[in-house]
Amino acid sequence: MSHRNDALRAARLRAGWRTVEAAAAALQAHGQRLLDDAHFTVSPRTWRRWEGRQEQRGWPPEETAQVLHDALGRWPEDLGFSAPAGWIRPERQYEDQVERRTFITVTQAQVRTDLGDGHGVIELCEAALDDSDHLVPKARIMAMQQQAHGASLTGDRTTVDRLIDTANGLIHRVDDDLPWGNACRRTPGHLEVQRATCYGRLGLAREAGLLWSQILDAVPSTARRDRGVYLARQATAAAAGREPDQALEIARSAAAIAVETRSVRLARELATLERAMRPWQDAVVGRDLAEILAPVTEGA
Repeated sequence: MSHRNDALRAARLRAGWRTVEAAAAALQAHGQRLLDDAHFTVSPRTWRRWEGRQEQRGWPPEETAQVLHDALGRWPEDLGFSAPAGWIRPERQYEDQVERRTFITVTQAQVRTDLGDGHGVIELCEAALDDSDHLVPKARIMAMQQQAHGASLTGDRTTVDRLIDTANGLIHRVDDDLPWGNACRRTPGHLEVQRATCYGRLGLAREAGLLWSQILDAVPSTARRDRGVYLARQATAAAAGREPDQALEIARSAAAIAVETRSVRLARELATLERAMRPWQDAVVGRDLAEILAPVTEGA
């Protein structure tokens, strides 16, 4: 087994640097141009140590690591060096910053969605997606699905479908270990839930109802809170479609789950339903809804 750094040697030869001396001189000149620093140096002795035994190589300084990457197209850990604890590639550091910024931006967009500010949601999500080349698929999905909610608030079904369809095409690529945004991978039919919610907001009662029926058929019996939330949204979509009697019947099941689980999220969805049903608050159906929701309100 060779004790030489064959990875670095192979990269040197591919670059046309036939000797250690030529490699050191070429990298030094490259670094001086890249860093605009006439004092950047790489000696033949240093390069020879890099191509030697593992325990002698050490780890290049950060600027030298950047120069090696720019000159040879690889970071030191791909060139036979052992990365020290805590080393994060500069490009990964930038991507981490972009992803954190995206998460914050999408969270702000969710607040704007709750406030009904469609254009504000769209602007925030478009800003988040400006750096999409540096985003992991999950972050892009989060931004696109929230932008779809913004589009639904402006009455733009075409954009809703385009964004949800594009996000769907990224689901199979989600494989990161980020601690946030995992619903797209964990929740069955997550993006169709977003589409159905958008359809309800658009007043597309029939289309939303069909989607909610399909989604609910796939919800495990153990996922009571999710089922309740989806039922409440289905009822809200029915109310938006001027079908108050249908909304009432669906609400019965959602309210029963709310009483059972004491889910805050479900209680919020039922409050949204109650607002959607205000046109019928003085009718029999409205009074029946108030009676159904009373135990939920009392327990809140």
